[in-house]
Amino acid sequence: MSEYKVWVGCLPCYNNGDLVGDWFDAGDSPQSEEEFNEAVPAHVKLQAADVNPHEELWVFDHENSPVEGEYSPWSAKQYAEWLGDLAESEAEIFGRWLADNGPLDEDAVERFRGSYMGCFEEGADYLADLYPEADLPSWAQGHYWEILRSMFKDCLLGGDVYTIETGYQEVHVFSTH
Repeated sequence: MSEYKVWVGCLPCYNNGDLVGDWFDAGDSPQSEEEFNEAVPAHVKLQAADVNPHEELWVFDHENSPVEGEYSPWSAKQYAEWLGDLAESEAEIFGRWLADNGPLDEDAVERFRGSYMGCFEEGADYLADLYPEADLPSWAQGHYWEILRSMFKDCLLGGDVYTIETGYQEVHVFSTH
């Protein structure tokens, strides 16, 4: 995953029409007014310092964030810590999974890994590992893939699994149990 960065700014300044803040690595986002004042360049802070003391900080923008929208710098730091546990191959799909299965908390990575069944060309491929063709009666073996596709559709409709497609023939399958 690319670097997770956040733009932390002063909320009262923003509400007064001034953009006072800077980009940070999410894990290093300032957590207090003192940290913010040390990290943000002086010329940026001075443009609104006489109006507001920069005591309310907020993440107004982000790159490669696992969640949408605005949130606190504390949350950004926590997210970065939890995301540090993910392999790069897991990070992108984790963000998509999280949108449907939040909240992002200390157990999110464990829940993600526990429900992730893998990436397949199509959902029926997931069932191919569970139901080998050789186990079918001879009369059904010529219809193996049609049977698996039908079974997978039943799994989706029944709420046993759900999928996230990230590209052509990239179907990530998750268990809901």
